[in-house]
Amino acid sequence: MQPIVKLYDCELKDFNERERAFTATASTEAIDRDGDILRANGWKLKNYKKNPVVLWGHDAGSLPIAKAKDIRIEDNKLKFRPQFATAEQNPFAEQVFQMFKAGFLRAFSVRFDPIESEDRELTEAEKAKYGNYWRKPQEYKSLELLEISAVNVPANPEALKSPAMHDFIVKSYMASNIKLFPGIDIPKIDKIENLATTEFDFTDDLKEKREKLEKLLRDKELKKAEQSIDEEIANLEKEIAAEKSIEELQNKLNILQVGITGLIKK
Repeated sequence: MQPIVKLYDCELKDFNERERAFTATASTEAIDRDGDILRANGWKLKNYKKNPVVLWGHDAGSLPIAKAKDIRIEDNKLKFRPQFATAEQNPFAEQVFQMFKAGFLRAFSVRFDPIESEDRELTEAEKAKYGNYWRKPQEYKSLELLEISAVNVPANPEALKSPAMHDFIVKSYMASNIKLFPGIDIPKIDKIENLATTEFDFTDDLKEKREKLEKLLRDKELKKAEQSIDEEIANLEKEIAAEKSIEELQNKLNILQVGITGLIKK
């Protein structure tokens, strides 16, 4: 299964200018916008603690901006204390720290590998909200933390989350390029690996549009044929007129030749 990304508007506390750190809540067990729940006691942190870097926007190709200290589960929340690099170590990290301190930034994003999950039992209200969603809301019971990133997203009183990254990429691309996928029911594609084997339904509206397009193409071909015939007729008329002029000229020459011959004989 592909790694999943969830974005959170965090609770930030205990800013320490000297330590360049503060306490943040990285995730909770609140139902997120996808209807998912991340169980706090399911977090596997052992491997992450070996290299607890904090990135900017999941950019693993750039230098880290901080390291995660004191990462723990507390009150059914995943908490940690990001300690930011100094201005000398990473000037960008200094900017990010000051933006958090001033309240312009408030969000972190966790990326994790789901180990164990199951479809959630939905309430009637949730069925109305997520019933037509393109994948079933999940309860993640076991998940391994891969990395934490500071992210530039708007503040929100609830958790700000994205769908699974691979699902999000497919859905976003197809939604922004829907003309390339006529008739595709996007919600039926729940995994990128299913894209090649998904059976797509074509709506009646699409069938009507296709029939109209085919008719227009036929009409266009007929108009092309008519135009070609008209051009051929015009060319033939020009040729006939030219030939007629030549013929008339030939007749005049013949008459003139007869006249000249008669004069010579006299």
